[in-house]
Amino acid sequence: LLSGVEKADLLSRQMTKMFDISLSMRKYSPKVEFLRTLAERAPPADGSCCWVQMGEETVVTAEQLKRALSANIVSNGTSPELFDHVHPAAMPGTPVAVLYGAPGVPCFAPFHQMLAAQSTVTYVLRPYLGTGC
Repeated sequence: LLSGVEKADLLSRQMTKMFDISLSMRKYSPKVEFLRTLAERAPPADGSCCWVQMGEETVVTAEQLKRALSANIVSNGTSPELFDHVHPAAMPGTPVAVLYGAPGVPCFAPFHQMLAAQSTVTYVLRPYLGTGC
């Protein structure tokens, strides 16, 4: 830690364990912050807790998603990022559908189930829990 001083010299054994746990909990904080930033760049106008971004189109209801999937909305060059959670059934070269939302929120399940069942899109999940959700 500090010029040759070990954490064990500064903290008790129990506090050392807590220190390690505290640091490990923060391991993915930059990723979580970046996902929040991406989600807040283009939130839906109606303040929805879950939405799907398909190219330039933002879908906020399960019915809209159903129509968009059957219409084969093109992704306009959107591609998954290295940090994204990509559904394992995704086929390379298919249009990208990015779901912003949090598991456990009522609107999440219908979007997730529809996207997970599709072989015509690359389903990307970017977990996000907005204010008021």
